[in-house]
Amino acid sequence: MAVQKKNKEIPQRKKDLLFGYVRNCEKKIKQKNVPMAITYLCLRFWNIAGDEFDKTSANSNISFEDDINGIKLPEGDGSGKNVNAYLLNIVSSGIHIWKFKQNNFNDFDEIGIVNVEKNGSSLKLEGEFCDDGDYALKLSGKAITSHKGEGRLESDYDIYYKDGFEDDDTIEMTLNMTNLSLHWRVNYDAGRKIAIKKGEYRAVVSLYHNGGECIVTLLSYRHIV
Repeated sequence: MAVQKKNKEIPQRKKDLLFGYVRNCEKKIKQKNVPMAITYLCLRFWNIAGDEFDKTSANSNISFEDDINGIKLPEGDGSGKNVNAYLLNIVSSGIHIWKFKQNNFNDFDEIGIVNVEKNGSSLKLEGEFCDDGDYALKLSGKAITSHKGEGRLESDYDIYYKDGFEDDDTIEMTLNMTNLSLHWRVNYDAGRKIAIKKGEYRAVVSLYHNGGECIVTLLSYRHIV
């Protein structure tokens, strides 16, 4: 029961995929003897081991690059809007580290987390993240600015880069639910850390639909219990 309770936070899509895989294996060996506890343990391990973009929770302008675990936004249409893509995992404990690579940066791109409890099933597929309980790293010209739902943080939270962002820069985001902090690093810089509130979160990438083609790759994901 304890194992099943912990798996309530895992997205239904992952559950369906794994349960279907187990049933298919049982058919092939013509036996139905895989204990449910083992199935749930496998599900828990899979959820810890990786994360990926959720194809059911992304703006229609975004396509998926399955071979690189990434997303692609075509050349912008001048609408001046952000379009969003969420990752699958819902996290509420432990330490979670995502590393992204972006091949082209626009002034209002964002990478961050959204509060699942406050957003519910109505995930925002268009627009920036400024709601209470959401936290994002804004990539703007030569600076990155971290902000949260109560309004953008003061300018001393900006990190300025002499030459601005370059193609294929990497962004590492660490969500620490033990000390309630969110930490970003661009390439190998010291980064920026802000305090967050306790809750359940999903990672999200928000791209500004007003520039050239942009591809964001999830290079790696780690969960430290």
